[in-house]
Amino acid sequence: KATRLNGYIINGTRYHTKSCELRRKTQNSGVMVKAKTSSYASAKDINPVEGDVAYYGYVTDIIE
Repeated sequence: KATRLNGYIINGTRYHTKSCELRRKTQNSGVMVKAKTSSYASAKDINPVEGDVAYYGYVTDIIE
């Protein structure tokens, strides 16, 4: 059975969904993930360069 939540505590940090924080002064719905990815300088490049890319977003739904 799945349950939809407005907030969740994981690793000692409390997160809330973006809609739950609309009227609050303090917010903790933002998340950032660093991912390693390979990229090419052009379509003719045969030597990929590995680097970190940061993805930013908000917690919109929590399902347990």
